[in-house]
Amino acid sequence: YPDYANLLNEYRDGILLFDLTDQKVWSKAVEDSLGLESFYNENQNEFMWDERAGYDVYTVEDEKTATKVQKMLKKGKNQDEIRNALNEDSALKVRVSSGLEQKDEEPILGMIAWQVGVSDIINDEGQIKVVHIKEIRQPEPKAFDDARGLITAAYQNYLEDEWIASLRGKHQVSVNKDVLYTIE
Repeated sequence: YPDYANLLNEYRDGILLFDLTDQKVWSKAVEDSLGLESFYNENQNEFMWDERAGYDVYTVEDEKTATKVQKMLKKGKNQDEIRNALNEDSALKVRVSSGLEQKDEEPILGMIAWQVGVSDIINDEGQIKVVHIKEIRQPEPKAFDDARGLITAAYQNYLEDEWIASLRGKHQVSVNKDVLYTIE
């Protein structure tokens, strides 16, 4: 049964290629921590954050409280001072969440002017919010731990390219066109 023999050879070749690729590329990229770190250090500019904002989002009960939050922020009060002053009756009157995000990662940042300062009062799906952008960071390289998955994938591509280049340097590549054109 020649078709069966061809199928077995195809599986065998596929398994061999998979094992060899795993050995030379995939496992090596995961296990070679020094090589991975060295690759990152040489290619830091390929793993960049876009422009990001450091911000606080104040979610409040009503517009009157939002106006008070705006005034306090403009006077330089921090979030603890604002919460302590306004949450006398209820801890839910003013809630604060903070972050350092790119504009497209946090929807509320797309609703305001991308500049340092205090936003207008925003009605975000029924919630009253005030956003305080404390800083705008220019694009900068991601820390190694922040980009580890991306770095590993890029390192695997690099290792594969190096492996293929070394194989091409050792062996002549030739295509048997007569056999190639018989494939359906």
